[in-house]
Amino acid sequence: MVTNDTTTSTVVLRFLAEAGGYPDPSFPLIITPPDLDFTPVKEKERTKMAAMIQNVGNENLKITPVSYPEDLFKVKLSDSNLKPGEKSKLMVKFNRHAELDHFEKCITFETSGKDKTRFSIPLKKEIPRKKSTETQSVKKTKR
Repeated sequence: MVTNDTTTSTVVLRFLAEAGGYPDPSFPLIITPPDLDFTPVKEKERTKMAAMIQNVGNENLKITPVSYPEDLFKVKLSDSNLKPGEKSKLMVKFNRHAELDHFEKCITFETSGKDKTRFSIPLKKEIPRKKSTETQSVKKTKR
């Protein structure tokens, strides 16, 4: 490292990175959305989520789920064999009997073809903690 500033011994380094856009041209699939968030919306519990998986490669692919927490989720593909350009709907159903307020998991799939590829779809859920009634009553009395 060379600097022409003789008044200080401090060197400032700056890095610039450019990332390729989605989708990765070397990856034969597009997943929309790329992750599934089971966090409730307006207090409504989400137990089913869907994603579309599209084969944007040049060869037929068979998509197989190989790893996911089977006690928490049921996974179903509308079609596991995709020709180039075809889409499959992925349905993920969360076990409503599982009492989890927070999780970060994933479903890992494997594709067939000359280049076997594995990919994962992240799954998450976050239920914000509600303020306790004691905290709320303190705020009311301070006004």
